[in-house]
Amino acid sequence: METGVIMEQKPIDGTAPLAPPSADVARQYLDEVEEVHRRRDERVDRRASSWQAILSGIAVAVLITALLLVNRADATSTQPFVFLVIITGQISAGFAERAGVQWRAVGARSWSVVAVVAYGAAMVAFFLLIFIDAQNRPLWMTFIPGLAILLGFGGYGAALLWRERGQERRPARPREPLPGQTRAATAGLGILIGIAALSIGIENALLGSIVGILVMMAVVVWLFLWATDAGPQALGRYWRWPQIAAYLSSMGVVTWLALQRAYSDAVTLPSALGAAAAAAALLCIAACLPAPVAAPDTTAEAEAPSEGR
Repeated sequence: METGVIMEQKPIDGTAPLAPPSADVARQYLDEVEEVHRRRDERVDRRASSWQAILSGIAVAVLITALLLVNRADATSTQPFVFLVIITGQISAGFAERAGVQWRAVGARSWSVVAVVAYGAAMVAFFLLIFIDAQNRPLWMTFIPGLAILLGFGGYGAALLWRERGQERRPARPREPLPGQTRAATAGLGILIGIAALSIGIENALLGSIVGILVMMAVVVWLFLWATDAGPQALGRYWRWPQIAAYLSSMGVVTWLALQRAYSDAVTLPSALGAAAAAAALLCIAACLPAPVAAPDTTAEAEAPSEGR
């Protein structure tokens, strides 16, 4: 390879190498690449992806903090939080997909992958440091992982929102009705959350752990449906605010129940049954809500010429 040559051609056997493009053709190639990038960016709803990052950061930060608080007093009630963190991550990925986010990093952006991996590894190590010997750690350390997650995800989303200030808002994507499989998955998730809540109120620690393990096994099986409308990511792709509010409320029920079990004696099996029924009912009702009615398109009617004039 001669000095100054950037790339060496390897022509197909029996053919002559292609002539190098002229400066004008090379410029056209670069312009076309920029146009492809522009069209790709137009498909990304950055405001939606920003709010997805902020809300996901808040939800996961609350779950991780609650998990560590519960673990300080009652380690048997932590399994539902692991289940909720996994599901929240899957739903968040579905929301990002709906906003047009593509999960890849190539070329100059490869450094971001290294930064995210290093950040995640540090958070996992610090989390395990607190989780393994929670009783002997100061209370303030319990809030650090959640705060770091909130600053990482929420700060990233806030930065994206700041960059989008003053930009023209992209037209809203059409609302797609929930497919039948997604409705069934929503109701199934409510039942799983209800069972997870019920496991917190079971006085027998072994039986409660077995119920929690069964819930986790069901989640693992459910993850294999990720490419279908019945998978957990489909919830993020199709859910609207009623389903989101129902899920967050159900998550709040489980969090409140676990904290009550860990720091008071107020949780009994009947109260856990009531909380489990409420958590399950919220998502089952949300799954049955009718599809939103699309607003009529009045633009075409306004532009159409009136007859008889």
